Amino acid sequence: MNGTMWCWGRNTTGHLGLGAGSPQQVRVPTQVGTDSDWSLVRASQNSTCALKTNGSLWCWGDSFFDPIGQRAILTPERVGTDTDWVTVEIETFSVCGVKATGQLWCWGRNDEGQLGLGNNQSMYTPQQVAHADGGTWRGVGVGRFFHCAVDSAHDLFCTGENLAGQLGLGDTMRRNVLTPVTF
Repeated sequence: MNGTMWCWGRNTTGHLGLGAGSPQQVRVPTQVGTDSDWSLVRASQNSTCALKTNGSLWCWGDSFFDPIGQRAILTPERVGTDTDWVTVEIETFSVCGVKATGQLWCWGRNDEGQLGLGNNQSMYTPQQVAHADGGTWRGVGVGRFFHCAVDSAHDLFCTGENLAGQLGLGDTMRRNVLTPVTF
């Protein structure tokens, strides 16, 4: 494997990263740029994020990556200057990633409190999500309207929409902070 990235499929919001003028439907694998140092790619309905081997994070597609939320990003665009991202997860409306320091960062739609920031305000740039006990994070799962994360002690926490009990908390109350799930 040479570290290049190839995409195909629906491209209506530029989420294949092929640039302006690319077709809205790409039926064959097409190389994204010329870089050969991609290490992880995550795609959603309208957006894509990827990590490079140096730990930098890149995203493109739907406008929730734009600081003012008004433009689609048509080619991979670097998110900040950090080079310590170890994982990233994405869904239709939001993104979360974990850094080597164990910090969790999320951004995007937050109407249901799924970013875990203690509010319901959507964010267009990465926001650090605090651990209630000051711990660190190992991983994150991003759902459409809820997110869950595992901390360094292997404990599970969830936040966001809970109408069907999807947070595993024994009720149907929506949360806007990562809340411990007990077994």
